[in-house]
Amino acid sequence: MDSPTSCLESLVVPIIKQIHRMLRFSTEDLMEQVKVIFPDIDAKRLGEVDALMKIEDEKLVLYSLPEGR
Repeated sequence: MDSPTSCLESLVVPIIKQIHRMLRFSTEDLMEQVKVIFPDIDAKRLGEVDALMKIEDEKLVLYSLPEGR
C-alpha cells in the first residue's frame, strides 16, 4: 500500500513539472519578443536584471519604499 506522502507526490510532482515547463517557455517567448525590439540586446546581461534593485548615484542599490509608506 502506498503511503499518503507518495500518493501526494504522484499528484503534485507532475503539476510542478508542467508549471516549470510553462514558465520556461513563457520566459523564452518573452526574450524573443524583446529581441525583436532590441536586436542587439545581451541576453546574459538582461538575466542580471533584478526588480528589487534601482539605480541611485550611478550604482545599483536595493529598492525600498519611500519614507512614510
